[in-house]
Amino acid sequence: MLKFVVYLKCEKKGMKRLLTTITCFLFLIQLSGQNYFPFIQEGKIWAEIIIYDDFPPGGTPVIWTDYYKFEGDTSFQGKMYHTRYTCDKDSTMTNWTLDPMYYREDSNKVYISNLTNGDFLFYDFNLKVGDSALIAESMGYAKVIHVDSTLIGGSYRRTIHFDEPPDTWIEGIGSTRDPFEPLICFYLTGGSVDLLCVSDSSGQLYQNPSYNGCYVNITSAEEISAGKPDVRIFPNPCTTGTKIFFDLDGSERVNISLYNTVGQVVSEQALNCSAGKNMMTIDLSRQPAGSYYYRFTAGDLLATGTIAVVR
Repeated sequence: MLKFVVYLKCEKKGMKRLLTTITCFLFLIQLSGQNYFPFIQEGKIWAEIIIYDDFPPGGTPVIWTDYYKFEGDTSFQGKMYHTRYTCDKDSTMTNWTLDPMYYREDSNKVYISNLTNGDFLFYDFNLKVGDSALIAESMGYAKVIHVDSTLIGGSYRRTIHFDEPPDTWIEGIGSTRDPFEPLICFYLTGGSVDLLCVSDSSGQLYQNPSYNGCYVNITSAEEISAGKPDVRIFPNPCTTGTKIFFDLDGSERVNISLYNTVGQVVSEQALNCSAGKNMMTIDLSRQPAGSYYYRFTAGDLLATGTIAVVR
C-alpha cells in the first residue's frame, strides 16, 4: 500500500483543487500497478523456432518456424474457452490448423483443457519468489528464483524467472522458450524450442535477439553446421559469473554480447584470441537473477544460447 504524507501551507482557496489533484494522482498510481496483460488475446501471433539436430534419426538436421494464435471461443460447463490454431512452416500464414486443446484465463492464470478431463493449470502469473510451478505430470517442479518487470510497448509487465529448467515467463507473452509448452520444452531429445517473435494489432511485442526476423526455415545440414563454433558455457546456471569455452581454427577477434529477455544489451566484451582452445569470463554479478541470451561471434562464426543467473 502506497502512502503519502503531505505537509502544505497554502491558502484555503487552492486547497480543494490541490487535494483533488493529489487524490487523482494516487489513484492513477494504484491503478497502473494493477494492470494485467492477458495471455489469451485474439489478433496476437506467436512464432516459435524448432531445432532438431538429428530428425529423423540418421537424417538431415531441420530448423523450422511454427505460428500460433487464438481465434473464436466455445462454452463448456459454464466456462468460456478459446480455440488455438497452428500454422506450420508457412511464412505467409495462410494455412491454419485447429488444435484439439482449449484455453481459458481467470485471475491471472491460464488453464488448458481437452474439454473431457478437466482443466490443467498452464500459467500462473501470480507466482512469487520461492513458489514452484509443475513442469509436467511426473516431471517435478521448477522453482521461481526472481520476479521483476519487463518494459514492452511503454508498459511494464510482470516477469517470472525459474531455476531448473531455466525459463522466463512474461505477462501476456508467456515462456520465452516455448509459450505453448512452458518448461516442458527442455525435455526434448535431440532438439530445442525458442520463442522467436510475438505481435498483436499494435505491432511487434517481442523479438528474440538471436534472430533478425520472425521466420526461419533451414533444412540443409551444411547451412546449420557452417560457421558454428564449438562453444560451451560452464557453470550454467551460475550465480555471479560464468565462463565461455571455445575452439578456434585461427586467430580471431571474439565478441560476446549479453541480452535480457526483451533484447536489450546488458553486457559486451571483445578480445583478440589465437587458434586453439580459448576461455573468456562473463561477469554477471551486477545483473539480476533471470535468463539471458548470449551472442558469440568470431569472424564469420556465430553461436547463440541462454545463460541462467540464480541467487
